[in-house]
Amino acid sequence: MRRWALLAPLAVSAAECGADGPDGAVLMQLKGVRMGGVETVNAGMNFTCSETCSVIGGLCMDDCTVRRTSTGPMPCDCEVGAWLHGHSELQRTAIQNSGSPTALLRQTPFLMTHDSATGLIGMLDGRNLFAQAQTIGLSEQLTCGARALDLRLVRSEDSSEIYFHHSSESLHWVSDQSLQGEWPKMMAWAKERPEELVVLVMSHCQMAPGTWGWRSYFQRWTGLECSNPFYTAEFQKLGIPWQADCERVSAMTHAEAKQMSRLKSGGHILAVDGACIASNWDSSVNEGARVRPYVERTMSKMRNSAKMPFMVQSFIQQRLTVPMSTPLNQQVLSEITTSDLYAGVNFLEINLICAYGTSMAIALGYTTISSQDFQSCRSSCRLACKRHGACEQL
Repeated sequence: MRRWALLAPLAVSAAECGADGPDGAVLMQLKGVRMGGVETVNAGMNFTCSETCSVIGGLCMDDCTVRRTSTGPMPCDCEVGAWLHGHSELQRTAIQNSGSPTALLRQTPFLMTHDSATGLIGMLDGRNLFAQAQTIGLSEQLTCGARALDLRLVRSEDSSEIYFHHSSESLHWVSDQSLQGEWPKMMAWAKERPEELVVLVMSHCQMAPGTWGWRSYFQRWTGLECSNPFYTAEFQKLGIPWQADCERVSAMTHAEAKQMSRLKSGGHILAVDGACIASNWDSSVNEGARVRPYVERTMSKMRNSAKMPFMVQSFIQQRLTVPMSTPLNQQVLSEITTSDLYAGVNFLEINLICAYGTSMAIALGYTTISSQDFQSCRSSCRLACKRHGACEQL
């Protein structure tokens, strides 16, 4: 069975997006109408089941018409797997991108979450507006389709614990969770999915003075190479497969990466020094209209001439607050499936994986998403659904 056909029937529940509708009802946004037990903008409008299911990327499994009634809209069952099997663009794209295990790692498509650990920021932490690029934790991002994580590390000179951070400037954020605490969760995820390869891109490594040096906004940190023994000794203790030889990373095949990344407990996770990956960072991409021109320039440059793994940052760069745009992610998915804009992409990096990330991962190929993963992803993404309108495709 092909990767794009591995999804089992999936019923969409309004309750899982925070609505008050009956079990099995559909919650989504369609032409300004919000359904699933929530008041509609235009209650007189009717929507066929096929129109409704198409919004989430599904095939209607009955002949119902989703319409406003005295007790709310009628439920409409959508099967994602059947739609995926018959949806020519996503099907074609997944097959084209599936490639071969003999392909180089730098020729393999990965969906990558930007500033991944910021998904650990608490709901009530006021810094989420200034730091948060994801809304769910690391293992949850993997469940939703991410196969590469952007991890930024800070360690105190007086402690072995490694934490995650966003920025080393005055408005920085440091996680309460440590790499030592999150690593077992990632190992458990990999053990359950032994065919998947996950790449951890370690970068922005810092050393903070004193045991709690990062807790003061006025303490200056010291930047370190992530390949510094100050960090790699801890990676080794944890059993994290680590590669900082950039020439080897550039020449590595996908199959070799899987062999090198094999965990004793099962599964495959490879940590790579971020210095071995071209970030293609461009601070001028600070509004949605500038994303596609940036992608066009970057893909044109990297597609045929890249000598090392590379990122294509398909998100809006932060000015003050972090932009998380569901419409932009929808646009990226459309460009993956209906054009050759991302043909040959390596690490496609996005904000807000809850919005269309799973569909992007399927279209990019090299991964499978089970129906159980879909269910788990949808549950994890409730917050994104409420705050960022990421319900449409779940």
